[in-house]
Amino acid sequence: MASSIERSSKRSTTVALVLVAGAGATALALGRYDPSQREEDVLVYGGPDACIRGGIRTEADCRSTYATALAAYPEAAPRYLSLADCEGHHGAGHCVDGSAVATSAAGRFVPMLAGYVIGRRIEQALEPQPVYDHRLG
Repeated sequence: MASSIERSSKRSTTVALVLVAGAGATALALGRYDPSQREEDVLVYGGPDACIRGGIRTEADCRSTYATALAAYPEAAPRYLSLADCEGHHGAGHCVDGSAVATSAAGRFVPMLAGYVIGRRIEQALEPQPVYDHRLG
């Protein structure tokens, strides 16, 4: 009986590790993450004013990078077949009808823009990307 529990525990651990590793790999691929960038080299802001208050990038950089991320949002936002699917991933009240975002998203649901991610320094040449809220738990 003890060996059965040990085997079951090892199998659960292996499955959990595979699932976590798979989810991590998927997130990296979907986020177009540049592995040469250290985690602390990116900044995430809710909007240009938060970036400006952070004092790391100039006001012009904050506004310009936000505009770039905002322009990418209509085509970059994930699309879901139903509001329930979208809210299941992003949380209640965090999704809109896709036609309000882009004609190419009509008939789908997309998460609302929650902010954007930029490189800490301009020299990183990290393309600003939109980010979305995700349901916790």
